[in-house]
Amino acid sequence: MSPSKQAGWTMPRYAEWRLLPTVVELWSDPGFAVDVSDAARDADLKVWSSHLDTVLGEMADFAIESRSAALTAILAATTALGEDDAALEAFDAVEALGSGGYGDGFFCRATSYVSCAECAMFFGPLQDVLQHVHVAHPRSSLWVHALQRDAVTLAELGPRVDLSLETACAWSAVLELAQLDETDDGLVTDAQLDAAFKGKKVVWENGPRGTKRRGPWKDVVSLPLRSLSPSRSFCFSGPLTDAHLDPSHSSGASRRRRAAHTMTATCSTCPSSPSRT
Repeated sequence: MSPSKQAGWTMPRYAEWRLLPTVVELWSDPGFAVDVSDAARDADLKVWSSHLDTVLGEMADFAIESRSAALTAILAATTALGEDDAALEAFDAVEALGSGGYGDGFFCRATSYVSCAECAMFFGPLQDVLQHVHVAHPRSSLWVHALQRDAVTLAELGPRVDLSLETACAWSAVLELAQLDETDDGLVTDAQLDAAFKGKKVVWENGPRGTKRRGPWKDVVSLPLRSLSPSRSFCFSGPLTDAHLDPSHSSGASRRRRAAHTMTATCSTCPSSPSRT
C-alpha cells in the first residue's frame, strides 16, 4: 500500500470494491446475506469475518495497482518509455514501485502531475486527483454508459487517472518557458510561475482550431484537456508549493522531439523567442 498519510484516496470506490474477487464471490453466493433472522445474520457475520483479511488484502492490492497505473501513465507520457511499445508492455510498474524509486515524493513532483480520467478536467498531484475522483465521481453504481450495462470487471470501469502526451507536453512547455525546469534545488512554486509570466501571456501555437488564444500560463495546461473534453471546466490542483522537479524526468533530446510534435508554446510578449519544448 501507499505509505502516504492520504492512502485512503488510493482505496477503491464502492463500484470498484464490489468487483474485488472475494466480494464478487460472496455477492454471488445465493445463501449469503439473504436471511434476516438473527441466527442467519450471526452465520453471515462469521462468513464475512473469515473473509475479511482477504478482502483487506485485495483492497491493498487495488491501492498498489492505482499507483502503478499512474506511474505507467506518467512515464509513458514523459519519458522514452512511451516511444517503445514493447518496452512499455514489458514495464512492471508494481516492481518499479517496490524498488523505492517512486515513492510519495515522486508523485508530488510537478513533472509527475496527472489528470482525472473520469472527466479529463482535473490536473495535479496523484493524491489530489484521486481525492477529486472519490469526491466528484464516487462510483456508487456498476453501470458503464459506454457499455450500456453493468461492469463485470475492474478493467471495464476504466482507469481513475491518466496523462495524455498533449497535457504532459503543455505542462513541460510551461515549466521550460518559465526557466524553472532545471532549478538548482529542483523545487518550484506557483508564485515562481506567476512571477515568471508576470505581464506575459502564452499561446498554444500549433493547437487545434479554437485553442490558439493568448492567456495565462494555466491556460496552456487546460487547453489540451479542454480539447479532449470541451464541455468541461478546468480545475488546476494547487498550489504548486514544494512540487519537486526532476530535470532528467522533464527534459532531454528525446523528450523535446516528442513534445515538438505535440505542443509549441511561446510568450506572446516575445514572439521571436522559440519554444523551449
